[in-house]
Amino acid sequence: MENIWGFALQTLSVTVSAGLLLLIKTLLKDKLSPRWQYGVWCILAIRCLVPVQIRSTLFPTLALWLEAGKSTAEKLMHSAYTAAREPISSAHVFPWITQRPFSLTDWLMILYLAGILFFLFRYLMGYLRLRMLLKKGEAPDPELEQRLLALCEKFHLKPCRAVVLEGLESAFVCGIWRPVLAVPGNETDEKILLHELLHLRYLDIPQGILWAVLRALHWCNPAMQLIFDRIGNDMESLCDQRVLERLEGEERREYGTILLEMATRRYPRAPGTSSLSNGSKNIARRIAAIVRFKKYPKGMALVSVCIGAMLFFPLLTGRSAVFGADRYQPEPGQMELSMAAARISRCTTPAGALDTYARGLITGNGIYLATASPLSAHEALEREMAQNAKEGADSYRIYAYDRLGNIDPWEGYQVLDLRKTAAGYRCYLTFSVPGEEENTCVALPVILYREQGWVIQQNGEPVYSESTSELPATCIFTGRGESGTVTVTLRTEMTMNNQDQISVTAPSLDAEFDQVMIWENAEYRCSGGAQHSVGMKLAALDSPESRPEFPEVTLSPGSGGSHSDGFSWTTEAISEDWDGTLTCGGGGGYSGYDMEDLPLPAAYLVQIYWDGALKEELMLT
Repeated sequence: MENIWGFALQTLSVTVSAGLLLLIKTLLKDKLSPRWQYGVWCILAIRCLVPVQIRSTLFPTLALWLEAGKSTAEKLMHSAYTAAREPISSAHVFPWITQRPFSLTDWLMILYLAGILFFLFRYLMGYLRLRMLLKKGEAPDPELEQRLLALCEKFHLKPCRAVVLEGLESAFVCGIWRPVLAVPGNETDEKILLHELLHLRYLDIPQGILWAVLRALHWCNPAMQLIFDRIGNDMESLCDQRVLERLEGEERREYGTILLEMATRRYPRAPGTSSLSNGSKNIARRIAAIVRFKKYPKGMALVSVCIGAMLFFPLLTGRSAVFGADRYQPEPGQMELSMAAARISRCTTPAGALDTYARGLITGNGIYLATASPLSAHEALEREMAQNAKEGADSYRIYAYDRLGNIDPWEGYQVLDLRKTAAGYRCYLTFSVPGEEENTCVALPVILYREQGWVIQQNGEPVYSESTSELPATCIFTGRGESGTVTVTLRTEMTMNNQDQISVTAPSLDAEFDQVMIWENAEYRCSGGAQHSVGMKLAALDSPESRPEFPEVTLSPGSGGSHSDGFSWTTEAISEDWDGTLTCGGGGGYSGYDMEDLPLPAAYLVQIYWDGALKEELMLT
């Protein structure tokens, strides 16, 4: 993470997740084993290590308020580590400083990093002091060594080096790669030794180091410090369970008595160590767990796994931030929250971005436009909305008239000539603008690309025309022959699954294309020479190498038609008022394939007929 806001989002999400896990654990404490009670904390460990994304959290409303607070604060400070209109994000959970601090929040980040280093250093020094202390220990006598070997052999455990330390109140294990079992000078009960050896057997010491690192990362969060204390106690309770499973009858009661006697004893606190004693309050909980001790049936293991799986995905991934209609029509005092929602809840599809942006222009809603616009455009949109609010308009109002003219909201919008590019997509958003005699078409050229979601940027000046047929086409194919010139103009129009619902308040950020209309118009300009009629057959090809068989049709003057396989034809009689131009076209609606990468024709094969006889054949590419 690069700024303090990333840590705030991370620790807030982690705390909420930990609280929910603690609640569920409390409800199930009598029903599931200590293995599950401790194992479920693995979900929290993963949650701590995976960066939280502001667009997908457990409670998006909390993230929204945090993002709005960040934006409000950073607009006044101009920090070096974050920007007011950049959504909170983290690439990793460990702080990383890239430059000198400038603002208060920058210095808070420095303080947070210093706290992590302090606690990690403190843990390291505590561990090193214990290792130095162990060097003063004496080798155990043969009787103790024999007891340890017999204990390991009985319970199939791996022995480790042991030392005796006078004045030690409780046995403990220290180290990972070369662990050492430290025992007091007086005689130590075998059940205590068994407890420590089981810590080694199940790798509890490396787990303790992991929890210590996570504790350091959240050193300034008191709620998480309490959670980590609870995790440590659950680890000890699990080890108690393992001990009790290996003991019988009276030995189990004796083990509980030993725990009670150790309630007030001192114990090592450094990471990389384990100890049977971990404080009076924690031992009280462990005694309560021992009272509930039972050997859980094998089926409970499957139940535990299922419950853990059900908790894992919601707590780790959260849910996508989707906000209600009130965020798109805010009251004057709610603008910062609405702009924060526009940064968090981005358009997930190209169709969603086009729908949201077009609705913003039609309804004059600046929050719509911000949701589908690059972050670099947000400052200008905020200024425009603030200026319009001063003049008496709604706090979120923008005026499309300044951009395109008086758009007719009842006519909706069209998406024309969507084409895939190396960076994303480009197309025309077209609207109807009422004129004195008839409506005029205005087309806004735009490009679509990814920026934490799909966004739209204007790509040139608006184009005004009497109809969409006068706009630049998707593709143009041209060929010249002996008898004249043929030009095929190809146009596409995309429709969306909610395009006709302009009256709906909130945009559809995840709208999908459900149909595409592909229109082709072929124009043949005859050079002259035919006596009675001119005809044309047209075939759309997937490649110029294709040689399709034209359907058998009669080319009588005035006839024409099209075929679903991509063929069309027409014939016209030559008269005194004929202008020498022959047009032929076809097309229709298509669905069921990738709408964003249309399978447009690669070429056209054209046959020209004079007076019913084939004059020539042209390949247009």
